[in-house]
Amino acid sequence: MLLSLHRCLQGDIHGKFIARDAKIPLFRFGFPIFDRVNLHRYPIIGYQGVINMVTTICSKFIEKVDENCEGRFFEMMR
Repeated sequence: MLLSLHRCLQGDIHGKFIARDAKIPLFRFGFPIFDRVNLHRYPIIGYQGVINMVTTICSKFIEKVDENCEGRFFEMMR
């Protein structure tokens, strides 16, 4: 099962409860973010912000693929 973009939530810490109840992944962007270490220090504006957001989104896709894949498709590196 792959992660689809229409079943994701982007938000701050307040979206955590909504995402948990709906059983969808949460992309933590914005302010405030209290439940992750130093995530408030990552910029989300400008070139570096775009790089950080794309990295976060891609990592979430890879995480979901790894959670739902069969053992023979589980890889150590991409």
